[in-house]
Order: sequence, then structure tokens, then C-alpha cells
Amino acid sequence: MTGSPELTLGQRAQYVANDIAVGIVSINPDPSKPAVRLVLRDFSGPGGRPETQVTARPGDVLDWGARRLTLTAVVSAGAAGARRDADGRPVGYITFHDDPIPRTAQ
Repeated sequence: MTGSPELTLGQRAQYVANDIAVGIVSINPDPSKPAVRLVLRDFSGPGGRPETQVTARPGDVLDWGARRLTLTAVVSAGAAGARRDADGRPVGYITFHDDPIPRTAQ
């Protein structure tokens, strides 16, 4: 369970916070098979993880840097409920939670 608010990231935007960056490379255009290709960057300093691309689906949990990203929705541009950009074109998006990775007791 996550305690953070749900965040929304549009297809032509980047999320940068807590020493990580997330960008959308592509979203599967088939609304019946929601999936997204993400690029993940770690800005925590030397020894941080290298930039990586991953494919994720709703419900996937990605531990990246010191953060845990929980994907809650993937909406393609052609799906009902897609958002529109400033020019009125449909834009896909994802929703997710960004939480710290829980520390284990030692």
C-alpha cells in the first residue's frame, strides 16, 4: 500500500523529483493491453544507477534509486478518457505513486 498522492504524467512530459526522473518513451496504442515504455534516470550522485528503459503495466512496482514507483494506470491517446494537449490533440498518460523504498530493520 502506498501513502503518497496519485501523480499523473503526460506522454510529452517528464517527472523529476526525489533524485529521479521518469519519462514516457511510448504507450501501447491498444487500450485493451495497457503498457508503457519508460525511461528512468537516477540523479542521486556517483554510484547512482545508469539510465534504463523498462516496460511497465498497471500494478507494476518499480524500485528505482531510493524510490518505489507504483503504476496505477496507463491510458493511450486513443482511449476514452485520454487528455488533450494545447493544440487539442489526444495525449496518453500514466498515473503512479512515488514513495520511498521501505528500509529493512537490521
